[in-house]
Amino acid sequence: SERRFLRTHTIHWRMELSATEMWLIIATAIPVLVYFYLTWTHNYWAKRGVPYLKPTLVFGAVKDNILGKKTIGQCYEDAYWKLKGHKLGGIFKFRQPVLVLRDPEIIKAVIVKEFSSFQDNDFHSNINIDPLLGRNPFVLRGNIWKESRSKLTPAFTNMRLKPVFPVVQEVCSDLMEYLNESCKSGKECLVEAKELSTKFTADSVANCAYGLKQNSFKNPDSEFRKYGRIFLEPTIWKGIEQGCVILAPRLADFLRFKFTPTEVIEFFRRTIKETVDYRKNNNVVRNDYLQLLIQLQDKAQDANKSDDKSIPWYKKFTDEDIAAQALTFFLDGYETSSSALTVVLHNLACYPAEQKNLQEEVDSKIEENDGN
Repeated sequence: SERRFLRTHTIHWRMELSATEMWLIIATAIPVLVYFYLTWTHNYWAKRGVPYLKPTLVFGAVKDNILGKKTIGQCYEDAYWKLKGHKLGGIFKFRQPVLVLRDPEIIKAVIVKEFSSFQDNDFHSNINIDPLLGRNPFVLRGNIWKESRSKLTPAFTNMRLKPVFPVVQEVCSDLMEYLNESCKSGKECLVEAKELSTKFTADSVANCAYGLKQNSFKNPDSEFRKYGRIFLEPTIWKGIEQGCVILAPRLADFLRFKFTPTEVIEFFRRTIKETVDYRKNNNVVRNDYLQLLIQLQDKAQDANKSDDKSIPWYKKFTDEDIAAQALTFFLDGYETSSSALTVVLHNLACYPAEQKNLQEEVDSKIEENDGN
């Protein structure tokens, strides 16, 4: 019985030892496998004889962006200057190889001569998760992008754009009235440039594109400005969600992250639907961007009404497509224009002599063209 006792305990000890060894192997293997996964592509540029910047583990060349120290554009600019002396070079966005072009002739070939091979943007938006942004021409690819572009290009001809100038002039009048009211006390007048610029661009876009007068100068909480802020003003959670969509789209899809806040989606759906219905029910026709979208919807009536599931979404033009393109126009005209205008206003305030030269040039051009 003593031998049996010793033999039994020896077997148990060996089994326990085997289990310990197994967990030790697993604990060692997992970090090794993760390391190989993260670095598997790091020889991509070396294999192809392309000069490249050594990537940091996990982040590649975008570490400072993830840590909130720099924008993604600044990270790419840093890479551009570090590759000085080379016509092109490679970097990594996480594990993804990214080619940085520095030579003007190569850049021209990519964006002009060989554009058909480089038309896709490095930005992904899942149409099933973010239905409005997912229809934005900027994120569409291949033939879907071509079809969308061909539909929307007529909106930006001279014939379409010329009638919006009186609308912009009206917004300019509101701007001047706001400034005169703000400074009529005679004291030093301080105006926050970004705030002023966003009011101007929000009113211009809403009025020119959709025929909706907002008057943000008298109503600073107008709906388009309100939802523009919700979309664009940073929060910790929004930064995580939007950053994941930009930098790790597969993970974003798995977590069902979207770039566009839900309340913004619902606002554009509701507002544009109400405006379209009003125009159709009251036979209102305006020469603006929204009217073009209504015309596109009318042309696609047969496809829209069809129950044939084989017809792809981009062959139709539904209320969702109108809302999506309305949001696209707003984003393109609201933040980009207001940011550029803010920088211009700030620099003109810092350099009064240049401000005076610009004013004289503008006045002379207005006089030459009979006030137009």
